[in-house]
Amino acid sequence: TMAEFKVEDGEKPVDERQEDKVERLALDDDEVNEEDIVKDLNEAIEYKNKGNTNFAAGLWSEALNDYTNAIAYCPLPPDESQNVSNKIEESEDKIVEITPEEEERLIKEEQSKKVNEELKNNLSIFYSNRAACYLKLQIWKEAVADSTVALKYKPDYQKALLRRAQAYENLGE
Repeated sequence: TMAEFKVEDGEKPVDERQEDKVERLALDDDEVNEEDIVKDLNEAIEYKNKGNTNFAAGLWSEALNDYTNAIAYCPLPPDESQNVSNKIEESEDKIVEITPEEEERLIKEEQSKKVNEELKNNLSIFYSNRAACYLKLQIWKEAVADSTVALKYKPDYQKALLRRAQAYENLGE
C-alpha cells in the first residue's frame, strides 16, 4: 500500500514545490540566490527532523511524507560537469598574480563547492531515511530506488548500502 502524501494548510503540493525548484535552478548561476538555497535547505532539514520524530514514534507513513517534503524542498546540487571552471595553472618557478575580481570568483567557487557538498550530504540522508520508511512499510522496490539515489549523492553511505541490501534480500534478489 502506498502512503498518501498530505499537504499542510498554506503549503504548496510537493509537485508544485518541485516545479518551483526546477524553475529556480534553470536560472543562470549568477541569478541563483544563495539565501534562497540556504532557506530551502533549512526548510528541508526541518521536515527531516519532523520525519525523524515520526519515524521514532512508529508513524512510518507520516515520516515518509516528511522525508518526501524534505526532498522536495532541498535544492539540487548542480551537475559536476557544469561546475568546471578555468583553473589557474601555477608552476614552481612562476608566480601567478590574480586580479581582485578573479580572487573573488575563486572564493565564491570554493564556497559553492562547500554548499554543493552539504546539499549532496543532506539529499543522501533524506533519500536513505525515506528508504527506511519504505522498508518498514514493506515497499521493497521503492526502498531499493531511494537507497540507490542516496548512494548517488554519497557513494560510501553505509546506512543506504545496508537499506538497499535489506530491500534486495526481501525481493529475493
